[in-house]
Amino acid sequence: MLVITIFDDRQDDFWRQTLAQGVGNQKAFLAKYEAFVKGMQADAAHLPQAEQDAIFGRVVARNAEYMALAQVDREALKAKLGMPNSFNGPNSLGKVAAETAVRATVWNSVGALFRLFR
Repeated sequence: MLVITIFDDRQDDFWRQTLAQGVGNQKAFLAKYEAFVKGMQADAAHLPQAEQDAIFGRVVARNAEYMALAQVDREALKAKLGMPNSFNGPNSLGKVAAETAVRATVWNSVGALFRLFR
């Protein structure tokens, strides 16, 4: 079971990295995916065939699930993988609004202090 968990973690890392960097065009994604699969196969080569089959059956099923979810709702896939969604990212509208509100409050306070000491 530990071996499957390690492969699950690697698969999730692949998807996090892909989502963070952007999928790009299909050819680039397929090349990246092929390298990922070859690396997983090399790492599993020492395991008995039945265990390899179980691992890669799971990898294929999870990839199908992730691809389907990415096509329907990419933000849901990010949430499933523990990533922040695009709406809470460093350049989100909510962050800009909060910074603007804080800035306005600070300047109102500075203005009030100047009026107090005039």
